[in-house]
Amino acid sequence: MNLKAWIPLALAIVLGLIAAKVARDTLARKSGDGAQVASRTVKIVVAKGPVSPGQELTAETVTLGPISAEVAPPGTFTDPAAVYGRVATVPLFAGQPVMDGLLAPRGSGTGLQALVPMGMRAITVEVNETSGIAGMIVPGCRVDVVCTLNGASRADTIACTVVQDVLVQAVGQRLTAARNPDEKEPPPIRTVTLIVSPRESEAIELASSTGRTRLVLRGANDRDLTQSNGVSFVALLREDLEARRTTVTVTTPVATSQPTTMPARRFVDPFASSEKPRNRRTATLIRGGQRSEVVFDLPSDAGLSNPSHETVTSTHDAHEDEEAGD
Repeated sequence: MNLKAWIPLALAIVLGLIAAKVARDTLARKSGDGAQVASRTVKIVVAKGPVSPGQELTAETVTLGPISAEVAPPGTFTDPAAVYGRVATVPLFAGQPVMDGLLAPRGSGTGLQALVPMGMRAITVEVNETSGIAGMIVPGCRVDVVCTLNGASRADTIACTVVQDVLVQAVGQRLTAARNPDEKEPPPIRTVTLIVSPRESEAIELASSTGRTRLVLRGANDRDLTQSNGVSFVALLREDLEARRTTVTVTTPVATSQPTTMPARRFVDPFASSEKPRNRRTATLIRGGQRSEVVFDLPSDAGLSNPSHETVTSTHDAHEDEEAGD
């Protein structure tokens, strides 16, 4: 047999065996990676559908869902029975992992009572379209409570901030910001439930019973507390008078390089009398040894050079006096 014919055949067989070995190793590596990935996946308890705050978790509300073991958040559950009977404190969406920090302690009960933290209280205040921020307030907002307290007189009436930075837990009976999709138009807001401390609940109750309360909405990231002594009618009037006493200098552009300054406006005290001063004269009359004074007004345009106090003496001769005596 010719040797030259066998050499190409042998090379083809060797190359085929090498290709088969490479393909086998590649398939084995992929199958091994798939098994390794499957071994790193765990199943945890997730919400089957939307869950409202205060709602109890049951077999109809939770299920098991796969998740990578490397990214599984702490506090998750692998057994659904471990969350049965627990109450959600925040809204849960479908597929969201159920964590221990999102649930109220076991035995807290359902509804609003499960949402009140330890040491805090829930208090409901009555509002209308004006005091309730035009109905645009939703659960989760943070507000201040301002009240107008009526004193013994109008001067004693004061508006002050009763509590600051409190959480709106419920608006009416709605515990979530999301509206029901079947709800065409939201009902008017009549009540708002706040989460406050016991001392703040007493202050709100006292203010609501003696004056008119109003909610003041805070910004999303504004948690600072301000110091204020309130505002009264006397303080408002004093600030207004001080502002009106401040002279105003107005500079208007002119053709020259020097600005023209308008004269300052003169402040007029609103409590001063608007009556113009009168031109008065006093006359002293002496008759028969009796002295009397008479005050009379002169026209404002009368130019008199006499002093403001004039003495007019009326005298009689002795003969007239004797006749008067007879």
